[in-house]
Amino acid sequence: DPYSGSNSEGSIPLISSNESDSPTGSITGGITADNGVRFFRNAAFSVGESIQIEINIAPPLSHIELAAEIYIAVRINSSSDLYLLGPDGSLALFKGDLFAFDELVLKAENTVNLTGGNPLVLTQDLTGEYEFFIGYRVGDDEVIYYGSEPVALEVF
Repeated sequence: DPYSGSNSEGSIPLISSNESDSPTGSITGGITADNGVRFFRNAAFSVGESIQIEINIAPPLSHIELAAEIYIAVRINSSSDLYLLGPDGSLALFKGDLFAFDELVLKAENTVNLTGGNPLVLTQDLTGEYEFFIGYRVGDDEVIYYGSEPVALEVF
C-alpha cells in the first residue's frame, strides 16, 4: 500500500482513509506544463522545463465549511521513505510528527497549488521520480482523507 510506507522510524500511519474519494467527494491532482498543457496524475518532464502542480479537493457535503489541514507526502525514486512537503517547498523526512502544507476552510471545490502559484523550473538536482500523496484532515479528527492515486512526476 503506497499510503503506508515505512522508514527508520517504523510504520507510517500518515494516510488513513480514502473516504473522500467516494462518490460524494474526491481529491485529484495534475501538473501543468509551461506551454499550458495539463497532465492528470502522471507526467514526465525534462530538466529546463517549468511546471505547476495543483490539487483539487471536492469534499463530501459533511466537510464543507469545516477548517482543514492539507497534507502532502512525497515519495522519491520509489523509496520506502516518505517526506512531508512544507508550505515553503521544503521536504522533511516523516518521523511521526505531522505538519500541514496549508490550512483552509473547505468549500465545495478547493484548489491548492503546490508550487505557490509560480512555475517551478526543473533543474538537474530535481531529476528523479516523485509521487505526491495528497490528503486533508478536518478539525481535530485523527483521520486523514486522501485521494486514491498519487500524482506522479518524472524529471529526466
